Amino acid sequence: MVFFFTLAIYMSYSIDQFSKITGISKLVLRTWENRYDYLKAGRTQTKLRYYSDELLVQALKTKFLIDSGYKISFISSKNDIDLDNLIYELKSSSTSA
Repeated sequence: MVFFFTLAIYMSYSIDQFSKITGISKLVLRTWENRYDYLKAGRTQTKLRYYSDELLVQALKTKFLIDSGYKISFISSKNDIDLDNLIYELKSSSTSA
């Protein structure tokens, strides 16, 4: 009998690290979390925010869409599949132009 194990390494990022990687300011991240319940960070026992790899990917998609002209109120109401489709459409239209 053969068993396969997958070792997954999950990273977590402080708000400062997350902000530097994504290019989204700490103030904006806090505002989105409070106003739209979007990119909601986990909390340590001392209430410090930490962000997962999944949130990092979502934030990078969000940043791309905002830079492309979409509003956070629109983006925050969409699921991952909708965001992926929007990005695909934007990239397809920019390569065909």
